[in-house]
Amino acid sequence: MLPYTFALFLLCTSANAGSKGEVAFQLSVGSPEISITNPDNSMAYYDGLALDAKGLFPIFFGENSSLDLTFNYKYLDTENTTTKSVGETLSVNGVGTGVNMNFYSFILGGSVEYLSAKHNASSNVQNSNLSYKFINLTYYVGMVKSFGKFDVGGFYSVSTATISKDDTGLSRDSDFEARTIWMTVRFDLGVKSKDFLKLIYD
Repeated sequence: MLPYTFALFLLCTSANAGSKGEVAFQLSVGSPEISITNPDNSMAYYDGLALDAKGLFPIFFGENSSLDLTFNYKYLDTENTTTKSVGETLSVNGVGTGVNMNFYSFILGGSVEYLSAKHNASSNVQNSNLSYKFINLTYYVGMVKSFGKFDVGGFYSVSTATISKDDTGLSRDSDFEARTIWMTVRFDLGVKSKDFLKLIYD
């Protein structure tokens, strides 16, 4: 009920969020629900904590809208909720790039991410681990409200990927999906994209 109340508040108090044409930094905290298809077609489910740090660089912007190029770092720390006989953790981290669109209080975007994953499993019989890398596609929709130099909001994301058997050493490819509800804070850095690049290269 709380996420819907928060979304209604943002909708009813819409502001020109993200339309100032300034480089911004966004920090998001989320609750992911992850599913992975095993080689035998059974499912493994995970939940836990998600963090995402993102830089937004405006390409086009107007009074009530903007289009940003984004670069992000994502971290997921989760536990297997499918079985209690084996304790398993899954950690995922990596970087990505994409686009973000703002229209009044609404946000919509997507990114391609290069991620590294590590499974650690332990039981009374043995301990094991598995590491691999994969390319992930994430898309999201949500709302934010502007409070001067910073915005506060929430959004919902869906991430999908195919994990190659060549990377895992398993008998079949595995499907990966993560659905996450996020709370986010965005800070304007007070500098335009071209001026930010000058600061880096000068």
